[in-house]
Amino acid sequence: MADKDFILAPQVKTYEVVLSPFWEALNLVFLLHDYDKYSGINERLLHLAQSISPELLEQNRKVVEGFWGVIKPQKHYSSYLTFVDDLSRQDPVEMRDAALNILCDYTIKYAKEENIILDRPDPAALLTDFDQYAAYLKQFDKHEEFNLEMLREIHMLLNDPPAMKTLVITHLQLMWDELLQDSTDRALPLLQESVTAFKNVDLSGLSGMEASRVVTGRDLSSTHFADMIEAAARVNFVPLSYIAPYVSAFGFGDEVWVLFGARVPEGVKSRSPELSRSEMLVRLNALADDTRLRILELLTGGEELFAQDIMNTLELSQSAASRHLRQLSATGYLTERTKQGAKCYRLNTERAHDMLRALEVFLLGK
Repeated sequence: MADKDFILAPQVKTYEVVLSPFWEALNLVFLLHDYDKYSGINERLLHLAQSISPELLEQNRKVVEGFWGVIKPQKHYSSYLTFVDDLSRQDPVEMRDAALNILCDYTIKYAKEENIILDRPDPAALLTDFDQYAAYLKQFDKHEEFNLEMLREIHMLLNDPPAMKTLVITHLQLMWDELLQDSTDRALPLLQESVTAFKNVDLSGLSGMEASRVVTGRDLSSTHFADMIEAAARVNFVPLSYIAPYVSAFGFGDEVWVLFGARVPEGVKSRSPELSRSEMLVRLNALADDTRLRILELLTGGEELFAQDIMNTLELSQSAASRHLRQLSATGYLTERTKQGAKCYRLNTERAHDMLRALEVFLLGK
């Protein structure tokens, strides 16, 4: 019998740009947690945050910061309220234990990306000892300003799972009643236009990173979710109204949901003036800061610089440099990669040319 060589066929990936009221609502809960810490965040998000009572914003910060592992979805839902209803049916102790485990996994993963060495703690030890709990979180992010009073409240609730669950469910429902239902309804026409604009864009045969670049306008190869996108059998791209210029992703099994700021494909004229202005503002806001302009000027020679070199030259703190570099990377003005265990940056001249062309079209109609 003749020998036969069997070659594994390459995985066929499916890409689709989809409308998701669920992600539009839930992601807004996430964004309002620390909207004031992001450089160049969507201006409309700032206005929205200012329309909410300080008490509701503070409670949202507590719920997201303290119980991220509870409200981080483990699957996709048809609606926000379906998600809340599902949470209400879960056992509070299991919810608490999942929250602690996700906290430990999450901090270890992101600390590694920032070259911070952490040992995974025992979740039970964090639960019983507040000082150890607070010290662990401070070790994870030395540049974060911690609200010890809030951390103590969170820790007490972790030790009282029924009360924790009641707070989470009540808060998520209140956010829907007070804000999310109206904001989601208003956003849907704009988001639908973005979805429709991508219907004729052929993504077949592209790699995960290539398809992501076409849809989001971003090079996601240096993000922590790049491998997840490449490995997925199906990638759903979800336009949202407040997330730009940032991109996020959630994976469930072999399916990934990539959340990006609503836009239209390059070269396609938007029928909605609001959609065009929104994308233009995101790009311009990144330039409306002296420090960010100085960073770009520093890189105009075409050389690649480490983040530490930029910090030293411009006399920036690590937190300030990280904030500005994150925004310039998010808007595409800089390309980012890891070299010798540290982040380094280069000016993306193609994005600069794109910005000038887009501004010319917007103002002069050329």
